[in-house]
Amino acid sequence: MNLDPIIRAVQTSVGVKPDGSPGQITWKAIYAKVTGTAWADPQAATVEPIVRAVQTSVGVEPDGSPGQITWKAIYAKVTGTAWVDPEPAPVPDVPGIEGFPQEAVSMILEAEGIDQPSKFPGGESGISLGYGCDIGADPKSLEYWRGILTDDQINRLAAAKGKTGRAAADIARQFSDINVSKADALTVFMKSSLPLEIALTRKTYPGIDLLPPTVLGAMTSIVYNRGPGLDGDRRSEMREIKDVITQFANTPPERRDVKATLEKIADLIQSMKRLWDNSQRGLLIRRDAEAKLIRDTQIP
Repeated sequence: MNLDPIIRAVQTSVGVKPDGSPGQITWKAIYAKVTGTAWADPQAATVEPIVRAVQTSVGVEPDGSPGQITWKAIYAKVTGTAWVDPEPAPVPDVPGIEGFPQEAVSMILEAEGIDQPSKFPGGESGISLGYGCDIGADPKSLEYWRGILTDDQINRLAAAKGKTGRAAADIARQFSDINVSKADALTVFMKSSLPLEIALTRKTYPGIDLLPPTVLGAMTSIVYNRGPGLDGDRRSEMREIKDVITQFANTPPERRDVKATLEKIADLIQSMKRLWDNSQRGLLIRRDAEAKLIRDTQIP
């Protein structure tokens, strides 16, 4: 579930800026709304104690990690109505990609969400459009939008090519009149972004096509999110996965253990979660989803 819409709805209901990024201001406002009292510690170092207190108040497990169960309970408490998941947007007539599982497509789309150029994604990102099309990190990707956006819009967005971090954040507001529709975002994703990422994943992990397509799906999601680099401690699991795939490819077909190999890869994907804390819960959820996609593989 994409939590962004329900988070924004809750933020609107409690009277804070609906930016989809709940920090202390949001959580203190939620706490006040659901309990009728202000949070006692105005200098709280983290939001976790407030989150746990809110979870207790709305009757869910106070684990400090707000997922869809927590947000739906909060929404019901502050609005008096149950959250209804929005209907999915009509899917344009875009063909799938042969050999690439639809479950992986859906997983990546859910995790990426739709970026608008006027909303800076944060961190060291650049101005992004649609499903993770970052024209700061990948300037040539702006060309994917030619014929969808007007020439004037393309020319204006060219100022963001190669700019990341603060440089990108400083110019985001210039693009407040440029909006990307879900249909156009999906068209660019399926025709341009995803095929290139699949090719990059195959190049990074030779032999991956000898395993079930779900492995290609999960690893493409990782490459789409993290890039293909394999250097450094933060990429150790990605290197190990490459070694596991190479070992599988070099094993005679009659001796290959598909099930054990899938389990090793899924374990390594979940091991990547060491890199992030609950403030980046979306990445933790994404790694779990990638591992689950592999573990759910039906082996003949």
